[in-house]
Amino acid sequence: MDKQAKLELITTVMVIGFFLAVLYHYILGKYLGFGYPHDTFLFDPSDKFRDFLNLLDYRSYYARLFKSSTAEGSVFPVMGWVITFFSLIGSAKVSLVCFLGAFTAVFAATTWFTVKGESPVVTAKNTVVLVFMSFPVLFVLDRGNFESLVYLCLLGFVSSYVHGRDLAAVSLLSLAICMKIFPAVFLLLFISDRKYGQALLTVLLTLGLTIIPLSLSPWGLQKSLSSIAFTLNSYNALYAVQDAGLDFGHSAFGLFKLLLRQCCFAGDLAPFMRPYTVTVLLFFGIVSAHIILIETELWKKIMLLVAAMCLFPHVSGDYKLLHLYLPLFLFLNTDPEKRADVRYALLFALLLIPKNYRLIIIPSHLWTASLYPGVVLDPLLLVIFMLLIIGQGVKRVRREDLLRRFSEHRQALVALLTVRVKQQ
Repeated sequence: MDKQAKLELITTVMVIGFFLAVLYHYILGKYLGFGYPHDTFLFDPSDKFRDFLNLLDYRSYYARLFKSSTAEGSVFPVMGWVITFFSLIGSAKVSLVCFLGAFTAVFAATTWFTVKGESPVVTAKNTVVLVFMSFPVLFVLDRGNFESLVYLCLLGFVSSYVHGRDLAAVSLLSLAICMKIFPAVFLLLFISDRKYGQALLTVLLTLGLTIIPLSLSPWGLQKSLSSIAFTLNSYNALYAVQDAGLDFGHSAFGLFKLLLRQCCFAGDLAPFMRPYTVTVLLFFGIVSAHIILIETELWKKIMLLVAAMCLFPHVSGDYKLLHLYLPLFLFLNTDPEKRADVRYALLFALLLIPKNYRLIIIPSHLWTASLYPGVVLDPLLLVIFMLLIIGQGVKRVRREDLLRRFSEHRQALVALLTVRVKQQ
């Protein structure tokens, strides 16, 4: 499939999925009298934009930092600076409009140039569908979540990485990690290309942008880190151990938790947290080995990393599916693979459509009827996507290529360590 054929398939499925969802929820809300969550495929309308507004309620990060007597509720410094910037723009409404408007404009512009074809009309159609009929895009806008800024940093990172601008790539990846830790998986791109220095520089820059500001805060480094740990633990207790993060999520742990609930297990999930972490680290090790030693196509490497970033954490809100556009944009511009491209395009499209068809006709003792079906469908689609990529990679790789790449990595590491020792 060429670029236009891929776009035609993806956008067709997205248009059908979007209008079916709109029609379904309109009928349930308008004619059958159902309220939330059956009358919309988005989150509770009464809670609209609260991911942004709740953080903005802190007002200035530095005002809290220097006036508060407690460190509880602290955020990482870079995220604090972002909050401060938007809090200084004006009122909450003005800040929100600037935040959402800036993201939408940049996202639409990058989409336009990515899907640009010979016909401006077709380009406009594809852009409208990919931007305004995409569930992850609409969801991140509806929540006002700062994942949108993480996405833009990663988009800049991928673009810089593709064009060989290593310093820009390091800086943008570091900013993304400083805001939310999970983009650290993209360090594997540097490692897979034996750019160990760039990977190390990213880690050092991230630590510098985090440790130095925390050390200079009135609370000091230890209390600041304890405060952040307190915030993260509180979040995990509410969203991972309890069920607050289950709806509108797509993590493997959410699916596991749902299966336990459906089997009438109502006990404490805390004992499952550590075994799950060990298990996903094992699977991430397998994915990492595949990226480093086997996979050669960049979009597939990025798709595996995005899938791992979405699937493996204990909690993953559906706004994180926005990162699917990173491999999607590269996939559109890769050489055709015929039948494989059809499967990939369908998987991308299915992951981007709304799936809020809550099963109201099934008895509640058989299914959690008020739960978003994407909790089951999206993790399964991500797993299928990962298995398809890994399976094709393993099928194509030759033993001599595998040994050669392993040897190249070993030699590069030895050379790097030798240089470091000589410099000391």
